[in-house]
Amino acid sequence: MTKKQKTPDSKTTFVHLAGDLSQGAAIDTSSASERVLIPERAIDVDEIVFRAREDIPEVFVQRGDLLIVERRKPESAATGESVVVLIGDRSFIGQWWTKHGERALLNDGLDSIIEDREMRILGAITTIVRWR
Repeated sequence: MTKKQKTPDSKTTFVHLAGDLSQGAAIDTSSASERVLIPERAIDVDEIVFRAREDIPEVFVQRGDLLIVERRKPESAATGESVVVLIGDRSFIGQWWTKHGERALLNDGLDSIIEDREMRILGAITTIVRWR
């Protein structure tokens, strides 16, 4: 659970990272104790924050972006929703797809990033914070 700590101006807040994400790699939790500054209105109490360790152009994520993620049950996302999924310990970012008997993670062009019956939804990406 993310705990908010207000800064003096109340418009931003510090939160702890849950880790760094790379497409197809295990979540790097070595940064989990690091605190990052985000707009206060960008996060709810139960959401978690990941940092993109690399550019992921197929879903318009840039290295250093902070991904605010609303936790979900393993099968609980709407078609077209941006999500973080896990296959074993590897993480992937894309759009969830469950239509016409298909179950896949897609890029913004609706091309398959990965199709695997073992995909588990970690959460939906509600906001991407880019400070540049």
